[in-house]
Amino acid sequence: DKADFCIIHYAGKVDYKADEWLMKNMDPLNDNVATLLHQSSDRFVAELWKDVDRIVGLDQVTGMTET
Repeated sequence: DKADFCIIHYAGKVDYKADEWLMKNMDPLNDNVATLLHQSSDRFVAELWKDVDRIVGLDQVTGMTET
């Protein structure tokens, strides 16, 4: 089987097949990382992550907790 594309990682060249791409790369993003990106001072990054509250929960993203 020929690879559909190749990515050169720090450890070397890795060949991938497009039909396997989604199944191999479904690791969840750490909630803290998602929150950090959502709160970025870089407007472009913050815009990309503006809907992260649907993923990790609005209370965590805003830093507020219910009482």
